[in-house]
Amino acid sequence: MPQSFLAEEVRLNRTEATSVADQLLAVVDIVAGTLPTNGTIRHFRYQNPLKAFERFPFHAGVRKATQLFPATPRYSWQQWLNMIADTDSLSDSTSQIIPLGSISWRDIEDVLRRKLGVGAYSRLSSGLSRIELQMGTLRASRDQHTNGRLSVARDPVGHPSLQPFRRIYGDVESASAEAEPLHQPPERQRLRDLLLSATAIDTDEMVHAVLLPFLARFLDQGQAQWGLPDRECGLLRQFRRLYAGSGGDRFPFFTPAWLLPLREELDRLEQNGWSMAGSIEESLLQLRSMVARLQSSTETSAATPSAAQPDVSESECDKCHSVGVLQSMLSATMMALPGWVAMVYHLQQGGEWLNWSVPHGTLHELVALRLLLDRLAGQYVLHQTQTSSVQQRTINSRQKPAVTLTSDLLSAARAFGPDAQICCLQDAYDLGHINQVLDALTAGDQERPADGRSSGLQIQVICCADSCQESLRRHLEEVNNRCETFGTPGFFGLAINYRGLGESHYSQHCPANVRSQHYVEEVPGFQQDGSLSPHPRHLNQRPGKSALRSIELSSLLENWLSRPWLTQLLFPRITRRLDRNPSGSVRESMAAQLDWEGPPRANRLQGYTVDEMADAVHHLLTSIGLSSFAPVVLLIGHVSVSPGNSFVAADCCTFCSGRSSGPNARIMARMANDHRVRRILKREGLEIPDSTVFVAAEHDTCSDTIEYFDLAHLSLIQQQHLPELFQCLDQALIRNAHERCRRFTNIPLNTSPEAAAEAMETRGEDLCEQTAEFSYVDNCVCIIGRRERTRGLFLDRTAHLASYDPLADDADGSQLSQLLKTVVPTCASVNLQYYFSTMYPNAFGAGSKLQHSVVSLLGVCDGPGHDLRIGLPEEMLSKVPPHRLLCVVECYPEKLRAVMSQNEPLLRLITNEWIHMACLDPDSGEALLWTKDRFVPHSSHERRLPEVDQSSGWYSGRRDRLKIARIRSAMPGKRPSEQE
Repeated sequence: MPQSFLAEEVRLNRTEATSVADQLLAVVDIVAGTLPTNGTIRHFRYQNPLKAFERFPFHAGVRKATQLFPATPRYSWQQWLNMIADTDSLSDSTSQIIPLGSISWRDIEDVLRRKLGVGAYSRLSSGLSRIELQMGTLRASRDQHTNGRLSVARDPVGHPSLQPFRRIYGDVESASAEAEPLHQPPERQRLRDLLLSATAIDTDEMVHAVLLPFLARFLDQGQAQWGLPDRECGLLRQFRRLYAGSGGDRFPFFTPAWLLPLREELDRLEQNGWSMAGSIEESLLQLRSMVARLQSSTETSAATPSAAQPDVSESECDKCHSVGVLQSMLSATMMALPGWVAMVYHLQQGGEWLNWSVPHGTLHELVALRLLLDRLAGQYVLHQTQTSSVQQRTINSRQKPAVTLTSDLLSAARAFGPDAQICCLQDAYDLGHINQVLDALTAGDQERPADGRSSGLQIQVICCADSCQESLRRHLEEVNNRCETFGTPGFFGLAINYRGLGESHYSQHCPANVRSQHYVEEVPGFQQDGSLSPHPRHLNQRPGKSALRSIELSSLLENWLSRPWLTQLLFPRITRRLDRNPSGSVRESMAAQLDWEGPPRANRLQGYTVDEMADAVHHLLTSIGLSSFAPVVLLIGHVSVSPGNSFVAADCCTFCSGRSSGPNARIMARMANDHRVRRILKREGLEIPDSTVFVAAEHDTCSDTIEYFDLAHLSLIQQQHLPELFQCLDQALIRNAHERCRRFTNIPLNTSPEAAAEAMETRGEDLCEQTAEFSYVDNCVCIIGRRERTRGLFLDRTAHLASYDPLADDADGSQLSQLLKTVVPTCASVNLQYYFSTMYPNAFGAGSKLQHSVVSLLGVCDGPGHDLRIGLPEEMLSKVPPHRLLCVVECYPEKLRAVMSQNEPLLRLITNEWIHMACLDPDSGEALLWTKDRFVPHSSHERRLPEVDQSSGWYSGRRDRLKIARIRSAMPGKRPSEQE
């Protein structure tokens, strides 16, 4: 990390750190806090990998991140140029059909006009305006990198409107090359890099072979059968006990030669009181001295090969003590294992329910141990090789041609180099997506009814606001036009710590920025014969697999085929059929009950009181605008179950920190059905009819199956509405599975809906399936508003949909403020995690699943001796469009701006353009886009949307991303018989 950026961070975070050692400890905390982490593998949380840079504008933050990470978190210049659409018109492409995912020249011109402001059309000395100069530069750059698809060879600028640009094109290209380079990798000050160049010996391999196995055992969260004893004593003391203690050497018969001085060093460190600051400073000074000596010998050897190796000069000794150089070396050392360093920092913070949290100060111990091992390995390699020269890598910069431009043209050309062109094309790519979404939301407002609710509602469904539920809501409305759907954050407003049957620890079932104070535990329930259900710990096989034991087989086959993993591996379809409930497609969970009510008592943590239940139900119903009730209100949580997927938590509910939202839906339904809660709500003005029943269910988004909860608690009168509900859900799930199938290349496009549902269920049982589902692949839109604005729109599973009635909120926008605090940060984290994992999968993604190994229940790595991987695997990124999140809120602009100003983190995200914010006026339907510091009216480009009868008529036979269309059968106002 360059000294300038790191020195600025130290200055901003310094308290009493005046000595060099204290400053180095501050650097350790700063760098560790900058590194991204997704939490443990069981509690996967989405996070912006560049979260530490969110205080900077988006493009500036990406450039600063480039100084820290050895990779550029964005597409290359050539990749962006190749995404420009093949249109002949630069400024008027309205008549052209722009492919989805391409960049139009019209959007490029809009972005340049916004960036240049009032000076966009000011004339330069050549007669060109600034916007014409930049458009011409982009046109020429694009033509040179598209393999001659246009007239590149003879005419690099082929458009007639850019004829004046041809005369100065060569000089402009030369001036643009003098601009700041696209990527400046951090300066490497490590001894390991010099030794690797000189001797081809990688000291990191020597160090990691010792450090990483120990670190995995020390941080183990329950994967190892035997854990390390007395881990509370600290990392360094444990390491000394195993590797350098008396009678407990790690290598009793053979100790690597480079580790022989380890015991002496650790003994000396113990005598100094285990001072981490002093150890870090001492190791860095010795490493820097070896680097300076090696560099000095290289320069002397290159000048006078026969001369003896001189001592390090006084200036080099002064450089060894330079704080900036030591800080740079320290940050480079930590970046050698960013995954492990970030995980130790995360475990040290606590913050979530873990099997074991490391003691405070473990991060400093890890860095001190790493530097000590680096020093010993470097000393050994230097002593063994006796190298006197280092391979010098010289970069031959090309001869810059003479530039004959005038001063104003020269400065304008240099200001629009490759880096500025990337920023422009990236913004234009997002602008095209913004225009498409806002055009769809504002198109045909006159045809939309003021109230989308039809008379005689039969079913109301409250789903999670995650984008994977968008298609299910749409299909429900297509199947039954008298079905009304709502969206809410998947934790249903219940910030709970939940422990299921067989789980040893509680887990947080709420967003990462919400603190949970209530505890809910799942306990064994009663079966139909009155006996208590057995605890899962006493079962050798999960419920539903007993059908395997009823088959008359030989003892050998029965022994092997009764193993769930073997049958799932060899016969996934048979396993699924044996697991299916023989009574039909309706699956009901009756094996457990919830202990969630009451104040804390002996062996019982804090539950919910009746008043807290009423507050939770009231907040949920009023926030989504539900005031008139149908006979059945279904609350659907969701989970993803795929046994061969180590990233299964990343496919579960994002609002429950990678856990299932089914328990939250189940608790909320029990609360809403409680007669005590309904009496309190009635006194507060919210009356729920006695004929209305709340039913909870859990949707498995991988297999597209659903499981219902607590149906036996309903009365016979209440159960009479359930058959229609089951039929509606079954049809919607089959259609949803058919739509999802088009994303998987191994499933034919002409598959029938029934076969598609069968394939999805089989896919969820297959241990060999690496891409069980693409749950959040398209996550670039978040819409907060009434369903009437989005009902009947085919959004292709790209939109997070949260229900909000702006007319029912108070003047201060309290409901909107709460929604923005929970919905937008979570959706932004999902979007930016996918965004940067797509931009550079090797650095910000987890690589391929095929080479992953689960380590200590913390994460995955590519094998022994490798770092923990962050981000998402390549198999989950193959269909991700690199769009930043667009958040559209149906609200009055003045109220939305006031609510945003009260939320500083959200305002920073929007103002710095990490996400985009738009406003939809509730009265006029006009869309306004937040630009710089105000809402600007959006000018529509396409007023008509393609229309089809059903969703299948739009997506059938197509695997690529689709534009937004209107589904007539899902629009309100038609009877079910008219949808045929």
